[in-house]
Amino acid sequence: MDFQRIAVYLTLVYCFFVVLPSINGDCADRACFPPSPDLTGPQDMVAIADRGRKCHIVPFSRDTFLFQATQLVFQSLRPNSLVIEKSEDHGQTWAPLRYYARSCAVSFPDVAFLAQDAFEENHNVVSGCMQRYYYGDAASFDSSNELQQVIYNPVSELGARFYQQDVLEFFRFTDIRINLVKPGSSDAGRDYFAVADWSVTGHCLCYGHAEKCIGQNEASCVCEHNTMGQHCDQCKPLYNNKPWAAAFMGHPNECEDCGCSGRTTSCTYDEDKGYGVCDNCTENSTGEKCDHCIEDFFINPGTGEADPFCIPCNCTAIGIVPGSVCNETQGQCVCKENVQGRQCQECKDSYYQLDRRNAQGCQMCDCDTRGTDGAPNFCDKLNGQCICKTNVEGIRCDLCKPGFFNLSLADPDGCTPCDCNGGGALSNTCNNLTGLCDCKMNIGGRSCDVVDSGFYVPLLDGIKIEAELLDTLQMASLVERPETAMPRSSGRGLLLVPAATSLTYPSMTVPRTQRYDIVVRYSTPSISSNNRLSLSAPGNTISYSCAGSGSILEPPQLTFDLSETTNLSAVSIGQACLAAGIVYEPNFTAGASLGSGLAIDTFVFLPVLADLSVYTESGNESLFIESCWEDAKVSDGVLRSEGNCSKVEFVVMAELYNGAIGCTCNVSGSSNSASCDPRRSCDCLPGVSGRECDYCSAYHYDFMPGVGCQACNCDPFGSQEQSCYLSGGVCDCKANVTGDRCDQCLPEHYGLTSGTGCAPCLCEPLYSLHNQCNQTGQCDCKPGVSGLTCSTCLTGFFNLTSEGCQECLCNPLGSRDGICRSDGQCDCLEAAVGLKCDTCPETSEEDPARIESSGQLTFTHILTLNRFVLELEGRDAEEDLFFVSPDVYRGDLRTAYGQVLHFVLSQTTVENQSRFLDGDVFLYGLYSEEPLVTGLPSNPSLEETPYSFKLHERYWRIGNMSGKQPDMVDMVRILSALDQIKIRGKYTQLVDNSVFLHEVRVTLASDDNALSSNPPAEFVEQCQCPDQYNGQFCESCMLGYRWQDPSMGPFSDCVLCDCNSHSLLPCDIMSGRCSNCTHNTAGDFCEICADGFYGNATIGSSGRLDIFKDLPFFLQLIALLDIKCIILILLFSIQTCWIGCP
Repeated sequence: MDFQRIAVYLTLVYCFFVVLPSINGDCADRACFPPSPDLTGPQDMVAIADRGRKCHIVPFSRDTFLFQATQLVFQSLRPNSLVIEKSEDHGQTWAPLRYYARSCAVSFPDVAFLAQDAFEENHNVVSGCMQRYYYGDAASFDSSNELQQVIYNPVSELGARFYQQDVLEFFRFTDIRINLVKPGSSDAGRDYFAVADWSVTGHCLCYGHAEKCIGQNEASCVCEHNTMGQHCDQCKPLYNNKPWAAAFMGHPNECEDCGCSGRTTSCTYDEDKGYGVCDNCTENSTGEKCDHCIEDFFINPGTGEADPFCIPCNCTAIGIVPGSVCNETQGQCVCKENVQGRQCQECKDSYYQLDRRNAQGCQMCDCDTRGTDGAPNFCDKLNGQCICKTNVEGIRCDLCKPGFFNLSLADPDGCTPCDCNGGGALSNTCNNLTGLCDCKMNIGGRSCDVVDSGFYVPLLDGIKIEAELLDTLQMASLVERPETAMPRSSGRGLLLVPAATSLTYPSMTVPRTQRYDIVVRYSTPSISSNNRLSLSAPGNTISYSCAGSGSILEPPQLTFDLSETTNLSAVSIGQACLAAGIVYEPNFTAGASLGSGLAIDTFVFLPVLADLSVYTESGNESLFIESCWEDAKVSDGVLRSEGNCSKVEFVVMAELYNGAIGCTCNVSGSSNSASCDPRRSCDCLPGVSGRECDYCSAYHYDFMPGVGCQACNCDPFGSQEQSCYLSGGVCDCKANVTGDRCDQCLPEHYGLTSGTGCAPCLCEPLYSLHNQCNQTGQCDCKPGVSGLTCSTCLTGFFNLTSEGCQECLCNPLGSRDGICRSDGQCDCLEAAVGLKCDTCPETSEEDPARIESSGQLTFTHILTLNRFVLELEGRDAEEDLFFVSPDVYRGDLRTAYGQVLHFVLSQTTVENQSRFLDGDVFLYGLYSEEPLVTGLPSNPSLEETPYSFKLHERYWRIGNMSGKQPDMVDMVRILSALDQIKIRGKYTQLVDNSVFLHEVRVTLASDDNALSSNPPAEFVEQCQCPDQYNGQFCESCMLGYRWQDPSMGPFSDCVLCDCNSHSLLPCDIMSGRCSNCTHNTAGDFCEICADGFYGNATIGSSGRLDIFKDLPFFLQLIALLDIKCIILILLFSIQTCWIGCP
């Protein structure tokens, strides 16, 4: 702490003692006065004792301060004795602070003597006498003339003890003075007091709890350590958790917070409890620390600064146990048995109606478990309303909602929808027990979706006028169309109406007063304008109205244009408000047309959906109803049926007709006039059509009661049309067509199926047998003649004449395909000459196993799969995947020997790569048991990686990579009948990795001069073969020879065909089977006689004999009577195949 030094500076004061006359017999008083007025100190600092015994020095009087030290400096000998005094009441009373004397016993015999360390031992003896003039002084008397001093410093004397409470109180005063009792010398001239300086050190009294003071005389402390007061001598109101204590060095002794949490303004230290207790708690709190709540309040769980600490429990009076108190921590009230909530404000689950009069608080819910949702006995806690399933209602959930029935525990919705048909039922409500709906007329079933027998509900397009069903066709004409024709039409077909033609139709009615959208189904090759449809109502005087229209009396009349269309189209021509009970007479007048006329199928009256409740109340189903309504514009009931529009048709039309209507089937045209399809038509007799079975179907005629109509059966190719209705069953044939049904061409004509009539045969008279031809126009030609009209020779024939053509008879072994020129010269092979190619030139013969290079290098061409990317993706870590070559790489690839197999691979990962001992590239041959194998030098990378392998035995192994190296024969054997090439397509055990094959190329040698710019090929031979061998490598047999062992293929020896001299054509090279056996023989090797012939084909000759001349007469008779030749075979031994039975 910084202490104030209270310095008193005095001009040197000399104070002499003078003996004064005695007063009243007392001793003469001594007066202290300076020898010279100039040497007199401040008047307020020097005073003479009233009784003249002492000389007082009083520095000043001020506010209470803490004395710390004083120092007196004398220009004379130190006083023989002096007293330092203090006043705590601004000089009103004085008390000794310290006595100083050379001899305490002489000067102050009644004052306790203080040794050097006496105060340290007993700090209470503070006003005793010391014989040393300052603490630590060596002697009490100093005779020198030097400045001498008296020092009193209790801080140094007491050390830390100075800051003890009672010590501080001792040194707390307002005034200090010095009583100079006796000079230091009694010698004349030296018996005076000469005070050179006097200083007082002190501090505003703050007990160590302030660093500075302020105010007048700086007497007010700026308190710290939670203290207050002018001298910081008391704790602040909320900091009395321990008694106040003064602070001293290293011990601030701060006042402690009582911990009242801001809910009071003061606290008081309780000595018995040893801590501070909060006074007058606020915010409805209580307790020594204001940390509890008063009754009926609880600690606020909120954390905001503005939130009160305690808030009311607000217990619901009717829900709590009377006289109970809530929990002050959580605010939980004490609830009655069936009550819950912090405030006991609601009933427990499964209870309701909180009531003061109810000792348990609430009563139990009474829910029907069949109709409740979730917990079986939950209800509204106020009114007892149970939580019902979707389709259930009632306070107990014991009733099905309107539109539902059959309350059931097992039903998740509680009740089953009535599902009353919107069109068939009067409403959507049903009996809540049975589910029976209230149905409209002639409709039954639980849901009112079943039509009573003998009744039906029309289709959406059931109200219509069939254009062609007139009593008389008047100026129009009928174009019949079957029901299966596309696009579909209704009735018998279409009515072709010329321009300006007026047609009047039978009268019609509608079942309900409302708006109808009138649709016309038609086709026309050109625009038809100003057409008019009118619905007159003669004699009607009743006005009516529809939704959205006013009162109507005049019947509708619609004028409309029709755009060009070659297909059967449907278009709405307008709406009409029609009334039930009024008979309308339709009339149609065709407008102007630039084409051949207007073809009308039907006028359809579709009910406007907006006037029907089944549509306006359909919700999300409205779009589907609209779709079916649009479909009904076209005449395709199948389309509407496949689109499930039949249900829509039922509900719409059942509402329109207010139920179902009678079948009214035609007695003559139906099989049962009392019944019909509930939603379509009557059961018509064969050939009869119409909803009521009242007219013949298209392509039928002759309506016969109880029988039906007969089919025209006009041939679709030969008749002008399939209709025969107007002609009484007679078909109208096309040109050159005849027959009742137009199903035959006239003689010498063909082409009935062309659809354009029949054409003349036009056979060449010189080269054909007659002028009749088949249905393709092919004439019957003379021998060796060919062509549609017999105008050329057959292949293998030449010299066209009126007798026919001659056979070329080319040698099959020496000619190509057995054909010849017009002069008979056959097309010979290189090794054959002659007109018939039946002569061989000279040739050399060598060992067939020897293969030598010709010395002439050929040029290469390439068999390639170019830039075609294939991908293999491995799904199984263990599987092996391969790219397998297509058929273009199969066959004889001997010219690839010594050439290159090239391909390009890449893959999507290079992690966890594997190498395979069984190889990566495999060549399989038809005549080799094991493949030839090689391996990749490295696995494919992420980029395209090219590989090239020479097709030479040095670079391959047999079977696998550890197999032996093949020789040239092994290599050629594979290539001569290559079956497939396999390239590995998986190089890792990772799944979902893909390998891509980008390109495959096999180089082949070729002798095509067009490739002469390519580099020459190596390892290519041209062999000279013996007679029985053929081919560049002697790999095939010559004509007339076959492989001895077919399983060896081209590596088998060639042997002569064995056709028993009965065939001039070569046999099959593999099987040896013969073809075109002659001399009436048959079999794979011409070894048996043909059917109808007998003899021994293996030893006979080609001669022909008459078998009848040597036979007995009865046998000749049997033969003439067509008896089977087997009889002759049993009776005779014939040594050749002779002609037998006819």
